[in-house]
Amino acid sequence: MSGGSRPAEVIDRIRAMNWPGVYGNTEEMLWMPQRVSEALQAPDLHRIRDAVLAYTIPATLAAIGSERLAWLKSLPRRWLGGELSVVHAAPDDVWAIVPANASDTELEHVFGPLESKQVVYGHIHQPFVRPMSHFTVVNSGAVGMSFVGDPRAAYAAHR
Repeated sequence: MSGGSRPAEVIDRIRAMNWPGVYGNTEEMLWMPQRVSEALQAPDLHRIRDAVLAYTIPATLAAIGSERLAWLKSLPRRWLGGELSVVHAAPDDVWAIVPANASDTELEHVFGPLESKQVVYGHIHQPFVRPMSHFTVVNSGAVGMSFVGDPRAAYAAHR
């Protein structure tokens, strides 16, 4: 939710549609801003870290208010439905980076314990579908802030 132009409206729309979901790093940083400093320690990321702490978090909190923040905090880290699991990054860490070029062994290690036929995550904003031996891993991509070198939306689609 953080950093977008209309976070309150996005939250309200998702709630009105009664969509299930999970929280991610940009939600968690609203109630745990210290995680931004932990995640963005590299010197070349200090300007981004400082801007997020000084501007993005306060502006987002002001825009969404305490009731929407409480709703975000109530979301789970994992959503399980039938043979589908949805997580933001890794099952127990919304800041973990599981790259698109991760090895099959790494994907098995991170997502295998979910014991689902399909696992969807999104943190890296790079859509892909990767069939594994026991499950399929999907990165949902991103409608905004695509990290594929193209500013347009980039997301995985079912065919």
